[in-house]
Amino acid sequence: MDRNDLIIKSCIMHILDPMLGEPVISAREMETGPDLTDFFRLHIESITESDDVKECSFNEDSSFLQYVSDLNEENFPVKSGGIAGAFYDVIAENPDIPAADLALILFEYHGKEHLSIIKMDYRSSYTHYTDTSNGENVNEIIKQRATWPVKGQKLSEACVMSLDGEMIKVLEKPYDIDGVKVNYFSGIILECASKLSEKDKLKIVEKTVQQINTEDDIEDEILNVKKELTSKSNLYEALNEPGGAEVNRISEKVFRDSPEKQDEFLRRVEQYNVEPDAVISPRKKSTVRKYERQVIKTDNGIVVSIPMDKFRNSDIVEFQEQQDGSINIIIKNISKLITK
Repeated sequence: MDRNDLIIKSCIMHILDPMLGEPVISAREMETGPDLTDFFRLHIESITESDDVKECSFNEDSSFLQYVSDLNEENFPVKSGGIAGAFYDVIAENPDIPAADLALILFEYHGKEHLSIIKMDYRSSYTHYTDTSNGENVNEIIKQRATWPVKGQKLSEACVMSLDGEMIKVLEKPYDIDGVKVNYFSGIILECASKLSEKDKLKIVEKTVQQINTEDDIEDEILNVKKELTSKSNLYEALNEPGGAEVNRISEKVFRDSPEKQDEFLRRVEQYNVEPDAVISPRKKSTVRKYERQVIKTDNGIVVSIPMDKFRNSDIVEFQEQQDGSINIIIKNISKLITK
């Protein structure tokens, strides 16, 4: 979503702090000036464009549907209070889930009504305090527990959904519930089925490639290094294809010389619910940034960082194995050196 196309209609905030004994439910919406409107617009955009976000769909019997099926500006305070109560019940029973303020934003995007729920966990910070109790000013530093994230700060729990339920995007993290790590936001509150995020799919693919590569019994250290670097280069090449990388295509590129490994790769990722026709399409450059360079660390502490489009060029970099088993990394055709 583009923040400039968001029309904020109504915002309300409820306090979910078990230390207070009950949720503090606001009876009316907040006054939203330009600064607060921009604050929420930016966070809504960051939620929908994050590679950590999961696409979800409501279960047929989801009780959360009662809050959004007929949600409008008139019943927004009451409905949002019900949502806050559902969050509070889970937080109060599970101390691993942090207390927070819950902001709910009703907005329009391209003519369609949407709801965003942003759980802003309490963070400790320090600020000044002036004590005037004895008739004089004494400035102190105090610790504040309940502070909101700044504009660019990453959220860990939030969602954006269209009120017709056709689009639900959830940003969440698992917490300990009865000894088990649970994604309570989507599973308990929203009662949704969720798909893997782009980042989760990429992690599964990367881990599977590494596992298959390490199973080869190759004694030649140079061949092992080149194989790993080539796999990373092929993965990077696939991820940069227009429209994203289909998992089938990744297997063909990474294991282009081994149909057997292609089949094994697809079999293994499918065990983690990554289908062969699934497409990995990261939105953020930061998600694939680590694939832009090959970083090699030697046993004597030297770190070599090679741009992905250069390491295959033998006129620029070359790996040589010596008779004693050591390896030389030769960097060629350097016309200028810059220290940093």
